[in-house]
Amino acid sequence: MKGVPKDLAGAYRPQTLADLAGQATVKQLLEPRVAAGTPPQALLFSGPRGVGKTTVATLLAAGLNCEEGPSLTPCGKCRSCRAVAEGRHEFVRVINAGAEGGMDTVRDLIVELRTPVPTGTWRVIVVDEGQGLTQPAQTAFLVPLESPPAQTVLVFCTTHPQGLSAPLRSRCEQVVFGALAPEEVRQRLLEVMAAEEIELQPATVEAIVSRADGCL
Repeated sequence: MKGVPKDLAGAYRPQTLADLAGQATVKQLLEPRVAAGTPPQALLFSGPRGVGKTTVATLLAAGLNCEEGPSLTPCGKCRSCRAVAEGRHEFVRVINAGAEGGMDTVRDLIVELRTPVPTGTWRVIVVDEGQGLTQPAQTAFLVPLESPPAQTVLVFCTTHPQGLSAPLRSRCEQVVFGALAPEEVRQRLLEVMAAEEIELQPATVEAIVSRADGCL
């Protein structure tokens, strides 16, 4: 057996939309619009933990800026894709609202949004754990949501959409991620087991699938 990586989620995070388990409706909604270079400028991704919300938001950022794009199948090799993957792309920012969801963060962000984006580049702001935004921060977000700057996409990811204000939700196109079917969880588990050369009894696999409760 190989040494199992400490971060299996990171090691096996989908690199393209095709790699994402389930979520056919999400793929059908977003893929053609990204390929056409006309993504929604404000998105609210909601659903259980571990079903792909932040992954798709990151793929969106990489795919819009990929030198081979726009596409939700970024090449993963160009300078832009590498910068997104390494968290150093100048115009892609991921905010964990659970840790930095206050007014200071939003004020800094609004200043950033005033900076023009070069032709052919997209600014993508991903607000993870969106329910962690304070009420004043949510109110401050209404200004850029009401009139998003050109070539900018704001993505809010949350397990609890009701934790976001009605005015904020109404300004976003809402995309609901569903829990995965047992067979989708099982297939992904078997793929990871094969890659890691792990052997488990069938009963153990089924126990893991059951306890996963539709989440990876």
